[in-house]
Amino acid sequence: MLIPSTGADLSEREIAQVIERAKAARVRFLFGPRGLKVAGFSAFACVLAFLLITGARSPRQQAFENTIVLERLATRLAHAEKISSETAAEISNLLHRQDYDCRRIACDASLDKRNLAARSRLQTILAMSTLQADAAGR
Repeated sequence: MLIPSTGADLSEREIAQVIERAKAARVRFLFGPRGLKVAGFSAFACVLAFLLITGARSPRQQAFENTIVLERLATRLAHAEKISSETAAEISNLLHRQDYDCRRIACDASLDKRNLAARSRLQTILAMSTLQADAAGR
């Protein structure tokens, strides 16, 4: 199949020159004042979108998510036969953090109850684990 000619019959040398001019124009655009503005704006837009997605959680949302973490930990540990001392120490540290305690941050009443229940379950599980470890060590 033949492609109809537009009347522009370029030699290889002319084609190479057109390609080089296109490359030079692209470099001028990318590294010129306008290109830097476009690149800067694009970077700013990406950073802003990232911050909005990752950091836009309200303290109420954070308290809700932290309470869910405590509830899940309590559920998993309730079925564990043994809790290592390292795990117990990490959970104890978690229970001492302000952002995991609705008594120290603003939570609504229902979340406050859930948080307190999850914290109480974890504290009971840790206490029982400590008693079992002490009994096994004797």
